Amino acid sequence: MKHLSISIIVAALVMTATSNVEAKTTRDLTYRSSQIWRSAVRFLRVDQDFKVLEKDKDAGYLIFEYADAGKKYSASMEMIPLVKNDKRYVRASIRIEAMPSYVEVVLIDRFLRKLKEEYGVQPPARVVIRAAPESVTGSQGSAAADVAKKGDEGNEEDLEVTEEDLEDNVKEDD
Repeated sequence: MKHLSISIIVAALVMTATSNVEAKTTRDLTYRSSQIWRSAVRFLRVDQDFKVLEKDKDAGYLIFEYADAGKKYSASMEMIPLVKNDKRYVRASIRIEAMPSYVEVVLIDRFLRKLKEEYGVQPPARVVIRAAPESVTGSQGSAAADVAKKGDEGNEEDLEVTEEDLEDNVKEDD
């Protein structure tokens, strides 16, 4: 029995240590990815005075040194576009190695305040326009699929639908 309880304790400690290594704080944002990227660079480098070691806008990440009480910790910030419930978001996440998760929460909350100060309240999530299957739409389906494909590979801002776009597609009866 004693051997079993020691095994359970060891397993719990291993699971806790493993989960801390992979912990990161995330938020799903509706600001444009270009706004989030620009604000993230300024936030880390200017506002927080952290040393940015590496950045890749296309891959959507920044690697920086988190400094606290004279010590430096490896940290990263990621901005990943995603579609959830047919709406576009950018998932922003911060991970700081060897620090408790509340430090990440405080940092990402400061970043969200910066975004709000710079760009106002988050806009509603943009709806993703999905192409109907060609068998249903005929020749227009392939054109819609081409637009959707271009949008997935290209700039997400090209897929924003305005009221004018919707009005152009409405046929009025005589």
